[in-house]
Amino acid sequence: MTCKEIQAMIPEILREPGKHPEAEKHIETCEACRNELAFIRSLQQELRGAFPQPPLTETIPRRIKVMRKVRYRTLQRYGIYAAAAAAVIVLTFLLPSLFSTQDRTPEMYTYYETETLEAMMAADLSEGMRISDEAIALYLIENAPMNTLEDLSF
Repeated sequence: MTCKEIQAMIPEILREPGKHPEAEKHIETCEACRNELAFIRSLQQELRGAFPQPPLTETIPRRIKVMRKVRYRTLQRYGIYAAAAAAVIVLTFLLPSLFSTQDRTPEMYTYYETETLEAMMAADLSEGMRISDEAIALYLIENAPMNTLEDLSF
């Protein structure tokens, strides 16, 4: 290993002594690497003096407060997801019934009920003649206004 590689590993050696025994042996023999190690140690000590650690009694309540905020926001996010999923499920079942025309009475029977009844009464059913849906549709095509027929998709 070169001095450059070992000097790059010095912060890790300081954090976890004994992890890199070859590098530590090299530092014992190499004056440049020893000086670099001493410089980084002194720098760490100066930084610790400049930024003292707050007492434990100050950090624990702050950490608890932060953890509660994180948990609250996480639960809030899951609540939003649950509400969105519930809305999707409700709309999935509700929208088809709102826009479905099968349950509603067709317009041709509501607007032309009397004409249809008259046509059925005029038919001679004694001979076995039956009025089909096509006959009713043809009657409406002949007698209904054009805009009604467009609404009914004829």
